[in-house]
Amino acid sequence: MLRKYIVIFLSAALIQILFSGTALAGAKESTASLPVGGTREMCTYTAKQARLGQHKAVILENAAVDTKVEKTEKVTNFLNELKGIINAAVLKSLRDTGRFQTVTTKKTEIPDTYKYLICKSDSAIIYSNTREASFMAGYGAGKSKIIMVLSIEDPESGEILLKYTGWGNMYDDFGQSTIDKLRTDIVDISGYFTGLVKGLPD
Repeated sequence: MLRKYIVIFLSAALIQILFSGTALAGAKESTASLPVGGTREMCTYTAKQARLGQHKAVILENAAVDTKVEKTEKVTNFLNELKGIINAAVLKSLRDTGRFQTVTTKKTEIPDTYKYLICKSDSAIIYSNTREASFMAGYGAGKSKIIMVLSIEDPESGEILLKYTGWGNMYDDFGQSTIDKLRTDIVDISGYFTGLVKGLPD
């Protein structure tokens, strides 16, 4: 088990060095293009004093989804469909926590008296047989996958309260079968993240 974690850690570090020339990113600095690797616990950042406090609302920003594959019409349509799936999954999961009186994508829908948080979603599609995929040894070298980075942030302080980086494998195409596979992974990643949100103290 220890050997497995070492392989995952070194693989993620190698990705960082190849594409940014920097050391391994921690869970707080993780992005879809430069993700942290490891167990779910290793992929989770929680601020020391993180609490929901008096925040009664959360705004979900429109999902960001990208890939290094050539942006043909089919790929663009695929990414746009994924954005809709991610937005719907995260929105539902946030509402299901029961921790917020308002969960929305529009600031205008939040009462003026409410303090609010912002939820951000940054995702990347890593296609097989690309240089990025070949160095994802901890997650299946050469396999296509989705990386989702979700965070809850306080717009007043600019502080990241919580961030989670999730992974899911996908088929080697941009068709409906891949959409269906990713839908399951997106719901799972969203549910795990919002479970962490639900567990934050008041």
